[in-house]
Amino acid sequence: MRVQRVVLPAILFLLTETLITPGLTAQERKIGRKEVPAAVLAAFGKVYPHARIRGTSTEVEKGTTYYEIESLDGTQVRDILYLADGTAAEIEEVVAPGALPAPVKAAVGKEFAKAGIAKAEKVTKESDVSYEVHVSLGLKKGSILVDPSGKILEKNPLRLKKEETEKEEEEEDD
Repeated sequence: MRVQRVVLPAILFLLTETLITPGLTAQERKIGRKEVPAAVLAAFGKVYPHARIRGTSTEVEKGTTYYEIESLDGTQVRDILYLADGTAAEIEEVVAPGALPAPVKAAVGKEFAKAGIAKAEKVTKESDVSYEVHVSLGLKKGSILVDPSGKILEKNPLRLKKEETEKEEEEEDD
């Protein structure tokens, strides 16, 4: 009986993720460097000549295909989404929590007073800049997207990670 309670939800989750979810969200797929369009590699190499490519993937979002290059340039971790013609659509750069602009730190502190910053990224789309900050408090995780002036653009409240919630439910059943 206990096995059914664990296996059935797992099967339903996998079916949902493979059959239903792909049509609703971006589909990311790891690809080899040879599958990345030459224009994308050329654009990346021109702007970041000393960066090392750590991974490549492709994703389709709202009918548009993007190519992502995950890179390391010295100590700077950077992910760039490109269109097939080499146009950079989005740049995500890891930022040290102490280097966040004061209004961004204030907004994060106000929304997640007791949480610690787990990861912060500067996100640039065309000329728009925002900061995506991931926080944690014990087993709970959350995130917030803030513009440079401290205005909250999006917030995901602190929640237990899905795996942790399932583990706790299993322990309660014992």
